[in-house]
Amino acid sequence: DRVLALVHYYAREGYFRHVQTVCNEVLKKRPGDGVLTFWRAYGLLMEGNTADAMRDLSSIQGNSDLELAVAAAQLLGHESAKVPDHDAIIDLQAKLEIEERTASDQPCLHLASFYLYTKSKERARGLVERVLRNQPDMVPAQVLLGWIII
Repeated sequence: DRVLALVHYYAREGYFRHVQTVCNEVLKKRPGDGVLTFWRAYGLLMEGNTADAMRDLSSIQGNSDLELAVAAAQLLGHESAKVPDHDAIIDLQAKLEIEERTASDQPCLHLASFYLYTKSKERARGLVERVLRNQPDMVPAQVLLGWIII
């Protein structure tokens, strides 16, 4: 998908407002797209707009492919808040620790992408390598691993 390629380019380069703009434009045509909603929330979060980011993340919390990435983004949001919600932080850390180990491939890739762009490259690499052990020919995982290594 060209749109996601553009979103990932802007995220990698640190153009968080561009991430939001692309997502907003495409969400006008595809309003239910959880992946674009997640990346818009990422852009908001990275610019310090925690409240709007958390609102977006809450709206896609039930999406099984994005659940782990949403939890990681919410954790980052709570940690960076002016008044951190320590109970939520503990709950999200526990959820990530448990579910990361048993997650299927697609949720792992979304989480790995988030980790890559939030400077957690080693965690991202571990997730992608696990996906590639299960499916060595999975092209999106191979591409993501390449970006992690670079």
